[in-house]
Amino acid sequence: MDLNIVLGCHGREEASGFSMCNSVENVIVEIRPDTDNLEELLDYLDTVAGMYSADVFDWNKVMNIIAHLSNVYSCINRESLMEIQLFTKMHKPCGVYLRLVPA
Repeated sequence: MDLNIVLGCHGREEASGFSMCNSVENVIVEIRPDTDNLEELLDYLDTVAGMYSADVFDWNKVMNIIAHLSNVYSCINRESLMEIQLFTKMHKPCGVYLRLVPA
């Protein structure tokens, strides 16, 4: 089964009605049957990250999972990691999340 890890934000609207962000999602990791260390990666996403049972909404946990995917599993290259880190900083007020979805 092919899976994607999606990074998104909930969006943000001020009390005045001014929209800061309408919400957005980006696929940051594509998991395929030929992915290196597939079983270990899937076990991590299930048991440690808890992504099989629920989305991850805690900002610190999101950042830790992203770092782990980059450093341990090499699922995220350096250039993409920089973009992802910028996204998470820009959208922290919106509330960021990680979601595991079928591809």
